[in-house]
Amino acid sequence: MSTKKDKMHWRCNTPELLKETLENIDPKAQHGVLQKPFQILMGLLAELSDKAILLDNPEINCMMIKLGLYEGSLPHHPEYEAVNEYLEEHYTPGEKKEVTS
Repeated sequence: MSTKKDKMHWRCNTPELLKETLENIDPKAQHGVLQKPFQILMGLLAELSDKAILLDNPEINCMMIKLGLYEGSLPHHPEYEAVNEYLEEHYTPGEKKEVTS
C-alpha cells in the first residue's frame, strides 16, 4: 500500500533557473533580449511569493514550495526538512479543489 510519504515530489529551483539562464545568455546573440523580461519575471515571482505567504493557503503554499519560491524549499536550506514535512502533509498531486477567497 502506498502512502503520501512514498511519493516523490519534483521541484524546480525557479529563481536559480532564471538566474543561470540570464548568466549564460551570449550578449552577442539575439537571445540577449530575454534579460529584461526575465528580470521582470523574477520581480513578479518575488511579489507573488509575498502575496502567497499572506494568503497562507496550503495548496498555494505547496505549489510555491515546488517552484522553489519559498525560503527553505530547497535541499541546501536548514529549514528544508520542516518545509518538506509540510509538503508531505498538504500536497496531493492531481487533486483539484475550488479555490475560495
